[in-house]
Amino acid sequence: MISTPPSTDETPRPAETAHRLTTARAVRVAWHRARAFTILSRAPVAGFLLAVWEWPAHLALVAKDGHRIHHWRTASMAVDDGNRTRRPAPVVAAAVAAVGTQIALVFGLGIALTLALTPALPPTPAAVLGVFVAFSPTLLDFGSTATNRLVRHRESLAMNKRRIELAETGDAAVMSSLVRARGNNHKGEGATLLELTKSDWKARNAAVILYPANTRLVGFYAEYGAVIDRDAHRRMIYNYQPGTTTTAAP
Repeated sequence: MISTPPSTDETPRPAETAHRLTTARAVRVAWHRARAFTILSRAPVAGFLLAVWEWPAHLALVAKDGHRIHHWRTASMAVDDGNRTRRPAPVVAAAVAAVGTQIALVFGLGIALTLALTPALPPTPAAVLGVFVAFSPTLLDFGSTATNRLVRHRESLAMNKRRIELAETGDAAVMSSLVRARGNNHKGEGATLLELTKSDWKARNAAVILYPANTRLVGFYAEYGAVIDRDAHRRMIYNYQPGTTTTAAP
């Protein structure tokens, strides 16, 4: 049985979960993404520190998604239907400033490390090693994610190809980067966001595919009506296109 979150006076209509990507909202979405998606997300102190360091990169990704972002309180997701999206200029400017500041910090730290290593190493190797060490948290975090996709989740690399195939018979999109609640104080917000966006997908007779990153998410999406996509191992689908044989539960 699918459990539907209780509706309240504060629950938005489906359209209100998207197309309101203000700078403040983008900052929050990027922060929640950084806390949820870093390799140390389950470590309270180390995860927090790594999230602070990775936040500018996530803000840049949020700016890239632009109005593809759907959000409800602490929960958010990106829904890409293949069409161009608007990217609010203030959000892009904030992302450029944040990434620029981080790059300046990386090189500043790299220079400090270079000066510390110069007595033991020639200047060029000391400079390369210093910048590499300064940039290593980002390389480790995003590099491990990319490697994981290539080695363990190769099916996720064909999402756009599957979306294009589904688009031949109607509306189709890829849903990604779902951030659910952080802590018991926000429990259920991810489910509320999913139910609201599902209402929009149903109204548009759309097919939406997604790739759960772990088995817990497989169970979560299944509880809210997703099914394993055709010929897939883990890729899932909400398919509301008329006349389809793979249809999501209501």
